[in-house]
Amino acid sequence: MVEIKTPSREQTETVIGQAVINNIE
Repeated sequence: MVEIKTPSREQTETVIGQAVINNIE
């Protein structure tokens, strides 16, 4: 995974978290 410092870490974690939830569902 590439480190991107443009978006906030919170926003990135939210997007990743939603992707994980979508994979579980």
